[in-house]
Formats: sequence, structure tokens, C-alpha cells
Amino acid sequence: LFGWLRSDGTRRFREAYIEMARKSAKSELAAAIALYMLIFDGEKGAEVYSVATKAEQAHFIFDAAQYMAIRLIEDSEYIAEQVKVNSHRIVVQSNKSFFKILAKDRGKGDQDGGSPHCYCIDEYHAHPDDSARNTGKTGMGERSQPLTLITTTAGTNIGSVCYSYRTICT
Repeated sequence: LFGWLRSDGTRRFREAYIEMARKSAKSELAAAIALYMLIFDGEKGAEVYSVATKAEQAHFIFDAAQYMAIRLIEDSEYIAEQVKVNSHRIVVQSNKSFFKILAKDRGKGDQDGGSPHCYCIDEYHAHPDDSARNTGKTGMGERSQPLTLITTTAGTNIGSVCYSYRTICT
């Protein structure tokens, strides 16, 4: 995702699909990628979202990122000066970047993010349609090298949007 660049120096791959078995540290992997996009990718005003059909699910990635961010803050004075963590957001104060959750069960505005730099869609197999993916992609127009990160377990519904997307990826 981060090593292969275009001729203009931007990231070649703008979308990643990661399917892993349950209890394989999928949330931790997604959290590490999300934190990289938030803190180290060099994007001013980066908006990073953990997106799921339910807030509880969206929190798995966010909570893992919170834990990692706190460890980074403890280990680095520089990071401690830049990054602030609270229960609902991780913020990089120097460039006005943030990370928060979006969830369909939260009501109006459910999965709409402003201008995502990184849009982490978790448990894609549980999404009833492709609205979350489409919302993220349409909001990324102003970003020079955004990333849509789709993480999921396999699921069982071969009629789902996840299964259709999976067949394209394999």
C-alpha cells in the first residue's frame, strides 16, 4: 500500500480489501494503517474514519487505534506534543487532522464523512449495500492520495455486496 508510488510521488493503490479469519488481529492491522494515515502520511487536515453498520463494531478499529496512539504518546515527546486522544477522537493538533467513528446505527448523517483521507470500512460482509464505500469514495475528491481500507471476515452471504466485491479482488 505504501511502497509503490506513482510517477508524481503519490500512493499507487487507493483501495485495499483485507479479508481475514476471526481473531486474526484484523482490527489492530486496520488501526495501525489508520494511525499512519492520520499522523505520518503528511496530509494536512486528514480525516480518518472507522466505518461500520453499528457503532460498537466501528469502535473495534478506533479503540485499537486509541491504545496504539496512547503508547506512541508515552514513547515520543514529539508525538505527545502533536497528538491528543479522547473517547471520541484522536486529533493531530498541528495540522487539524482527526480520527473518529461513523456508524449507520447512529441515525441521520450515519456514514457521511466530510473529506476522508482514510476511510476504514469494517466487517464489509455485514453491510447491506455499497453506500458506505460509495460515500467514502465520493468524499475523497479533494485528497491527493486517499485510501479506502475494507476489512472483513468472509461472511456467508454469497448475494452480498462484499461477496461481489471479493470476486473482483481475487
